[in-house]
Amino acid sequence: MPYNMLTQDQINAETNWDAAVVKQEKKGGGCRMNNPSKSIASFSSNLPRDAQARPVIEFDVHNPQNKFYNAKRPDVTLRIPDAFFEYLQLRQDDAKAVVLAQSAQLFGRELKMESVEAMLSSPLKVSAYGNSLRAKLRIDDCKIAHENGQPCDVKDLLQNTPCTVALKLSSIWANSNQWGLQFQIKKIMIHERVAVDLDFYDGESDGKSNSDDEDDVSSEPEEPPTGGKRKTAVKQRVSKKAKGLLN
Repeated sequence: MPYNMLTQDQINAETNWDAAVVKQEKKGGGCRMNNPSKSIASFSSNLPRDAQARPVIEFDVHNPQNKFYNAKRPDVTLRIPDAFFEYLQLRQDDAKAVVLAQSAQLFGRELKMESVEAMLSSPLKVSAYGNSLRAKLRIDDCKIAHENGQPCDVKDLLQNTPCTVALKLSSIWANSNQWGLQFQIKKIMIHERVAVDLDFYDGESDGKSNSDDEDDVSSEPEEPPTGGKRKTAVKQRVSKKAKGLLN
C-alpha cells in the first residue's frame, strides 16, 4: 500500500456533519454547511512510501488568463492515485446521506436519493487519463513549501508538479439545482517535476457549474484552463528531508 491505512476513528474524525448548520450564503443565493471538524485529512497528509502515488498538479495554479481565476482562492486540480480517489469517494458517499437528510433546508423541498445523486456536481472526475480532484487553495491559509522545507508561493505550483498535500473537507454547498463538496488544501509540498508524455485534457467541461466558492454558490460555468499537455509520472527522487514536513 502506498499510504498508511487509517483506523475508523481517524476516518470519523475527518467530518462532523451532525454538528453542522445550514447557513444561507451572502451572495448569489444558495446555502452551505461548514464541516465543524478541525482535523486535516490524515490520509492525504501521510507521505507516500511510493513516489508514484503522489498527486500531480494538472494545470498551472496561477492563471490570470482564465476569466474564472480567483487570486485569493484559486482552484487546484490534482491527478490522484486510485487509493486516494477511493477514500475521497467514501467521504462523498457519506455526504449524500447528509444532503438527503437536510434536503428540505438545503433546497426547500424533501428529495429522494435518486434526486440527490442526480444533482451532485462532484469535484472528483474520472477520465481516460486517470482520476482527478478539484480543490480550493486559500492563499492566506495554506503553507506552500519545497521538498527541502524552503517556502514558495502559488506561482511555483506549475503543471505536472508532483506534490504531497494535506486536505480538509471544508463544506457542503448547495444551490437550487446542484450540490457538491468543497475540499480545501491546507498544506502543500512540491517535489521535482515530471516529464511530458501524453496529450492532455481536451478542454471540455462536464457541463456542470463550479459552484463551491465560499461566498457565491450561484451557477457559474466552470471553464478549465486552456492549452497545456498532460504528463505521466516517471520515477521521482524521494528526499529524506521530506518526511514529516506536512505533519
